[in-house]
This record gives sequence, structure tokens and C-alpha cells, in this order.
Amino acid sequence: MLKAKTFLELATGGVLLLAPLDLRAQTLKAVPIQESGLNVALGDITDSRTNGKFFQYLRIEVKLSGAALETALGATKPVITEAVDDSGRSLVKTAERKDPLFWTLQLNESKKTSLEQSTDLLNPARRATTISMIGYVDVLQPQADPDSIYTIKSFPASAGQLLAPKEVAKRGVEITVLTKPLAEKMKQEKAAAAEKKAEAAPPSASEALGQAFGKAFDTLFAGFMRMSDNDLLFVVKDPQGQVAYIQIADENGVPLKTGSRSLSQDKDSGTYNYSVGLSAPVPATAQLKLYFATPKSLIHVPFKFENTPLP
Repeated sequence: MLKAKTFLELATGGVLLLAPLDLRAQTLKAVPIQESGLNVALGDITDSRTNGKFFQYLRIEVKLSGAALETALGATKPVITEAVDDSGRSLVKTAERKDPLFWTLQLNESKKTSLEQSTDLLNPARRATTISMIGYVDVLQPQADPDSIYTIKSFPASAGQLLAPKEVAKRGVEITVLTKPLAEKMKQEKAAAAEKKAEAAPPSASEALGQAFGKAFDTLFAGFMRMSDNDLLFVVKDPQGQVAYIQIADENGVPLKTGSRSLSQDKDSGTYNYSVGLSAPVPATAQLKLYFATPKSLIHVPFKFENTPLP
């Protein structure tokens, strides 16, 4: 739980600064990294407090603004690391899955100087009237580090092969793109391997193992069981969270229009299955652009809001 006085760590120019955060302060204040040229402001708050168990949430909108956004590829939804209401209740969803950066990034395709992103917290206490929180937003600026962009030309020919550059692969990153037939083949191979493992298990453990596999299988392949014929599946292993965005473009580098996306995680192998919908077959000359988070390309923008009135 957030204490009355804690510290917000701000990384500025490689130097770690400690700024005291007093939850009893009477001012509402955002604390951006000044050198980033970005500012953070609190947007709309949607409070759905009910006595029931369903449809309860506290939606927080955070607004980013500044000229630096014009050159940014996009920004992530806000991550609230600590939040309490004035009754002392913690509002952070501690059990919530941490999604990869390439999934949460909101593109700034219109090169706007402001972006709005929302995230949900737990319901405040019925008697609560204010909340205080600290968190951050990540902004991706690839042009600040040309080495953070890796382009694979005519990538469909490399389907089923590892695509990550060697310098990134050394840090444990693996990326493979699969067409629907290749994805189906992988699914069948994993199912056969799991079935063989279950058959080799002792009788008492075999049934439990089969049930556990069934649940894991449903979760693991939920994303690409719904793949259409033209969709692509990216199998991503990224233990350090370095993959910031995966972009499909034509031979001239112009991004192709994509449709629905889905994401599932295989916790045993540490990989994400990320499927991208396409309305037409991907051209043989298409490019795959991989954007990586580096100290130069990723701007970490922390913020705090204190004693914010609830609606």
C-alpha cells in the first residue's frame, strides 16, 4: 500500500533523482521529466462504484502534450504503480497481467501534439472522495536512435525463421512470423508433444496433466485459433521487454492497413503469440519493421496526481 510519504524515482539524463510524494498535499500536480518536452495532465475520471461484483472500475484518463509528440511513433497506456483513496484503500490491480510494449503502444499516426490514454483501477471505497496516484507513460521516438529500427525486406520469404537481429538476439530476443498454415502446424506439433508427455506420466498424474494442458492449450492458442487466411502470427520471446512495436509495410516502407489483433502468452516458454489481421495476402515484397526500446528511443515519463476529487 502507498504510504503517506514515499518517493517517486525520476530518471533524468542518466541521473536518479528522488522526489518526495506527500499524499496529504492539497495540490493536484503532475511531475513530468522537463527535458523530455512532454507534459502530463489528468483527464476524465469515470467512477462506476456499485454494490455488485461486476462492471466495477475506476477509469483514469491521462493526457500527454508537447511538441516532442509530433515526432513520436506513439505512447503506451498509463501504468499506475501505486494508488490509494482517502480511506486508505489500495486501488492497484496487483494481479493484472503486464502486457508487452508492442501491444500497449498507441500509434500517433496523425502526428498530433497531444494524446489521451486510459487505464482502469479498482473501485474506491464507498465513502472515498479523493484519490492519489503515481505512475508513468512510455513514449517511443525511434528517430532519436536510428539503430533502434531493424527492417527486414521481403520478409514473407522468411516465414518460420528467426527474424531478430544478432545484436538483439544475444539478449534473448526471438521473433518468428508464421502464416496460418505454419501456425496450424505449430499448434498440432505442440498438441502432439503434450499428448505424448501425458501418456508417459503415471496413471494418477496423467489425468491431472491432461486437464492442465487443456486449460493451457486454450489460453496459449486463443489468439490464432481465430486466424483468417491472410493473417500473420508473430511468436515473440522478449524477456527484457525490448520489442517496442512490430510494423508491416509495403516495399516503400508505407505501413499496410491491418485489422484486428490478438495476444496470448505461453508462460512456460516465455513467448507471446501476437496475431495481426490482414484483409489481403501480404505482398512478397513487404517489409517488416521492428522497433526496439533503447535508452535513446524510449522516453519514460513519470507522473503523480494528489488528492484528486472523485466524480
